[in-house]
Amino acid sequence: MAPTELDGRRTGRPNTKQIKRMPKKHKNLYHTYEKKLHIINWRKEHSMESVIDTFFPGVAGDKRTTARTRDMHTPRVQGNGCGVGTRLSSDQFKASPSWMKGFMMRWGLAIRAETRSGQANVADGEKALAEFKTSIRKVIKDNRIVEVFNADQTGINYEYLPKQTMDKKGAKTVWIKVSGHDKDRVTAMPLADSKGTKYPEE
Repeated sequence: MAPTELDGRRTGRPNTKQIKRMPKKHKNLYHTYEKKLHIINWRKEHSMESVIDTFFPGVAGDKRTTARTRDMHTPRVQGNGCGVGTRLSSDQFKASPSWMKGFMMRWGLAIRAETRSGQANVADGEKALAEFKTSIRKVIKDNRIVEVFNADQTGINYEYLPKQTMDKKGAKTVWIKVSGHDKDRVTAMPLADSKGTKYPEE
């Protein structure tokens, strides 16, 4: 028969090993909307130091300065945000770092380092190249140009260092002797014409 009274105890597997639950080590803090609004209004009339001392007295050391001086390194996105928010007054929207952080969290974005690069679409590149060739040929024909020269600047390193070298096995630090000019470069300007002649001629 089913029990006539509901059992108020927790359901689940019985505790056979007599292991107690670990006490919580962290304490969650919750701020109501009224308190957040009060902090925002306080910041409008006082400095950031006053806000931290008044509402967050336990914050000290690096935690006190890191969050306040953090730079998101996303001026382009913040600039776009300011462009979208032109219909709002400066008091309503400022594209602050906190807005930038919320924007990135909302869309699942993060600051990442570039690992690979390439063309988005090879077909579009070939189409643009064909259009460029057509426009150049039209300019040459319309202006009766006989010969076309092409020159460009490029950097030449004084010294190229290898990425790998031979050393003893197990060595944690590998030294490579250099002349001290590994970052110095000279500017060269190669020149060629439409006939395939390179200048200066050898």
